[in-house]
Amino acid sequence: MKKIYSSVSEEELAALHMQIDTHCKGTVNLDELVSFLLSKIEAYEALDYMHHSFPKPFQRVPMDFEQLVTGGTDGSLRVWFPNNPSCIETLKGHDKPITNLMQSIQVENIGQAPITSICYNIHNNELVLANSDITKCLGEGTDVFRESLTSHEKPLCCALYHSFFKRVISCCQKGEVTVWDILTGNAVMQFQVTPSKTNRHTFMSFDGQQQSLITVCQDGKLRRWNFSNGKELAVHPVTVQKDAKADTATLLTSADGYIYAWSVICTGGLLGKFRAVKDDEAVITTMSTDVNEEILLTGDSTGRICRWDIRRFGFKRQANNGPFEKRNGWLVSLCPPPLLESWQAHPTAVVSVECDPACTNIITAGLDCNVCRWTNKGICIGVFGKDRWDTTQLHPKEDPDEEQTENSDTDELFSVKRIPASPYGPNVGHNNNAIPVMWST
Repeated sequence: MKKIYSSVSEEELAALHMQIDTHCKGTVNLDELVSFLLSKIEAYEALDYMHHSFPKPFQRVPMDFEQLVTGGTDGSLRVWFPNNPSCIETLKGHDKPITNLMQSIQVENIGQAPITSICYNIHNNELVLANSDITKCLGEGTDVFRESLTSHEKPLCCALYHSFFKRVISCCQKGEVTVWDILTGNAVMQFQVTPSKTNRHTFMSFDGQQQSLITVCQDGKLRRWNFSNGKELAVHPVTVQKDAKADTATLLTSADGYIYAWSVICTGGLLGKFRAVKDDEAVITTMSTDVNEEILLTGDSTGRICRWDIRRFGFKRQANNGPFEKRNGWLVSLCPPPLLESWQAHPTAVVSVECDPACTNIITAGLDCNVCRWTNKGICIGVFGKDRWDTTQLHPKEDPDEEQTENSDTDELFSVKRIPASPYGPNVGHNNNAIPVMWST
């Protein structure tokens, strides 16, 4: 046998010897070998190759196969024993020819979702399976896929920052709230806060102790949530009160691209105003201050962020600085506060701008579906849900070419950082009649 099958391994010869030596006498003569080969030829010729897909004669079949199942052009499945030419069972159920057979297997770590796609790689003998849960991860390593990633599927409604938990909480027009870790950019929780997933505006705020999240959507209901696990705590009306010192209370409002400072004491009035946008058609869409109310952050309809020093803005003693505007016999200062930084944060309108207590990190959200993290110099650390970073990047080195000095000349400080355009356009969902209002005490 070794002379006849000189290219066959010892293991294969041993397997062949066992098939021929059915009486286990330990030897095989030439007559027995020829009889065995003839029987195999007759067995394979007995199969209907014209109507059935089956291994050709003498194609080696793994010895651990107990049965073979073939699919034929007549639409039938047939079950065979590997060493028996007779079909032991015929299964009918197809009207058309059977072109593929796949054994049912249990795949670990793929979840409970049905398998929706199968691909066999003949070059390295790999079988790739995908279901509805993991298909969205395919292609994750490509640049095209990465550039298509956004923080949310729909344009943003608002974003908040919780300084104690180091969490950014954002909500899109789908009514989907995502909780992000500001130290890494990873999403840690996601839940739905609207009854339906239609495009609606949702407003968010923390409660007085910042222990829960308050949302108001267009169904007219106010809901309170545990933003750590996404559980709805209550649905009830809430009254928000704002305490202010009578001698120093200042109300900041925005309209037509201007920021207005009002005194709310009984003998007060308009203290000052300044233009806070560069483009003629731009309007202020959102604004906030740091915890000490010394820094004002503004976002406008063109996607630009400005950081202002308002420590001396909005007080009557500043009315001596021109230029002025007369209003009801009162001189209103038009002198802007110092503009510390300005940069292009989004290609669309900004809906939220927040900062940490030290105002070293700034969070912005826009109608381009993205939530971004910046330094207070306008250097982008990353986009939540798209980029990843770590705690060593809290204070990245700044590019000397991008450094800007403090200057009250607004036009000289506006510098644009180009970012990809949004498919939603620059003003989708933006209401030019909205007037951001906030308190400063």
